Amino acid sequence: MLRVGLYTKFPKPQYVLALHDTNAVPTGKVSWRAGTLLAGADSVDITVRGVGGHAEAPQAVKDPIVIALEIVLALQTVVSREMDPQVPTVVTVGTFHAGTKNNIIPDEAKLQLTVRTMNPQHREKVLASIARIVNGIAAAVGVPADRAPMIEVSPDHVPATVNDPELTRRVAGALERALGKENVLAGEPVMAMRISVCMRSKSRSRRQHVLAWGGRSGEIETGEGKRHSAARAAFE
Repeated sequence: MLRVGLYTKFPKPQYVLALHDTNAVPTGKVSWRAGTLLAGADSVDITVRGVGGHAEAPQAVKDPIVIALEIVLALQTVVSREMDPQVPTVVTVGTFHAGTKNNIIPDEAKLQLTVRTMNPQHREKVLASIARIVNGIAAAVGVPADRAPMIEVSPDHVPATVNDPELTRRVAGALERALGKENVLAGEPVMAMRISVCMRSKSRSRRQHVLAWGGRSGEIETGEGKRHSAARAAFE
């Protein structure tokens, strides 16, 4: 929307409010959190290059499948041994593709990772650790320099969603008045990410924003007999 001129066609908002449904919150209730709510996300593609050959002569090759398996196992230590255990971090290998036939050792294996972090400093540390592990394992087994792994971090990075504390408390108060305190819950950080929050981070001027979770129903009946959406209640 920004690329097609959202803020040239419409007035720039002072703040942005968002409500996302979730089955983790009971129907008719809303969950909020000041500060970091959702993780930032990166997609990492790794091509592990070896030297292929016939399966009957494994001593004559550099097997990318074995190398990639070592990498997958070593990547599990990034979170468990390198990151602060009090700061949520995720490194997941989502795909592993290699080979075309049972008697051929392929030239390469491909891994696809998702990385979730809560702040820019941890993001840089995790990505650096991934590169160090991948290149180190390939070098340790004797992969030639011209066949070193290729690591590509997608440019479509989504930063963490950080709710403005002051605005969040204001919205929470409005929600409590509209829905009742028993229907407004304090939430915890989630390792999911939301692309919509990039509207704030990619715009030139930083705007306050709040993202809250809504139960599956979307609307509930209030004591006065009116039906209020959670989004509308924040403005009343």
